Amino acid sequence: MVRLTREEKAMLETLAGPGGIAEYLRSVGLRQRPRIRRQVPAVNTAAWRELARTLSNLNQIAAGINAGQVHVVGDDLRDLLRQVTEQVVALRASLLGEDE
Repeated sequence: MVRLTREEKAMLETLAGPGGIAEYLRSVGLRQRPRIRRQVPAVNTAAWRELARTLSNLNQIAAGINAGQVHVVGDDLRDLLRQVTEQVVALRASLLGEDE
């Protein structure tokens, strides 16, 4: 049991987020990086799902290129698809607050 002032409790609640004070203090006490669970807005979750479909389509196109089923001129399209895929993956992680 830990005694806290109202101000201390409010500060810890802010730091801990939805994971709760106990989980936050446990992580800090064990010298682990605190796992802070963020509230993810519904709009971000919906965008994350939509991007999953887009990423799946990009992967199918890339697989077709790599298997020789889709023919491209040079490596330009392949490189572009790789870059777009990397950006979509980074954006999806960012929407869920996992970009740190």
